Amino acid sequence: MRPIGLGVLSGIEPATMVLATSMGGIAEMSLTARVLQLGVPVVTTFHVARMVTLVLVGGSMYRWLAQRFGWPHAREPISAHRADDDD
Repeated sequence: MRPIGLGVLSGIEPATMVLATSMGGIAEMSLTARVLQLGVPVVTTFHVARMVTLVLVGGSMYRWLAQRFGWPHAREPISAHRADDDD
């Protein structure tokens, strides 16, 4: 329901917003939008923004959650681990 509501509020066709916010690769979703004659630039922009957000925020978010919940994560720099492997 959210993509449809966002489409109505922004004036973008709801079908385009559903495709823009669905999971999938940029190429596949852009081709699907083209075949369905939907807004290819909108779909591509949303998927690029999703990928940039994941790349920039994903690692930091995992480290924060790992510290909070005790999940395994690297507490030392990679160079420290390599020095230990030389023994």
